[in-house]
Amino acid sequence: MDEPVLSWRDLRLDAGGGRLVEAADLTLERGRSVLAYHGDPKILRAVARLAAARPAKLTGDSEIATCKSGEIRWRGAALDKKTRPGDRMALAREIALVDTDSKLLLGTRLIETLALDLEYNQGLFNPAARKEALETLDRLGLADLADTPQERLFGPERGLALMALALSRRPTLFIIDRPRALLDDDGFRLVWRAISEELKSSDRAALILDYAPGLWPSGIETDDELSLSSANKSSGRQSAEQPPDQPPGDHSARDGFGILR
Repeated sequence: MDEPVLSWRDLRLDAGGGRLVEAADLTLERGRSVLAYHGDPKILRAVARLAAARPAKLTGDSEIATCKSGEIRWRGAALDKKTRPGDRMALAREIALVDTDSKLLLGTRLIETLALDLEYNQGLFNPAARKEALETLDRLGLADLADTPQERLFGPERGLALMALALSRRPTLFIIDRPRALLDDDGFRLVWRAISEELKSSDRAALILDYAPGLWPSGIETDDELSLSSANKSSGRQSAEQPPDQPPGDHSARDGFGILR
């Protein structure tokens, strides 16, 4: 029997202020998708990075909860302090994390960014990489923007460009942290249709993180839902399930140097 793409057990996260969250256990099988939800963006950001083999504590970001304990496994192998840097780099090619911190390569056109990434991560030669890149852009309705410089992409178009970069890699695991901060409804539907096609035809999986169920446009549903809210150990109360009136933080991917992490 194949090992799950991703699993975690006994995951405990410290969101600061004495708030300790114990997340429900997860087993994400091949070909499946799951929505993991919590009202605190610090928890969502921490889980996204832990699942992507990027420990939150290595980022130095105070807006990310700290993982206190727990076991995270990728295809049955534990991800922990003993995981070698080389293994983490290899995992980075199999896991596509898209969030508001994701970056595109400045100074290039959109198709060039995807083609360069394909050359680096999949070893494709330029003509094949450009063909693959254009096909991916077309799937998300971005073919007309293929020659647009990255600096001219804003809002939903930029969010779609980040998703196109993730899709072009054909990762084993898609991770999207709060998609509504990156995409409008139409863009989200396009992205979800493309991801669903990938899940049906391969051994890939998808983990989506958001504030609560029922926030997405009609027609977008994951196979499973998992609350990350569990017990608040400092007070005995349940952690907030509902999202704030306006999701906090940056609502568009910030500019910066480097290809999508």
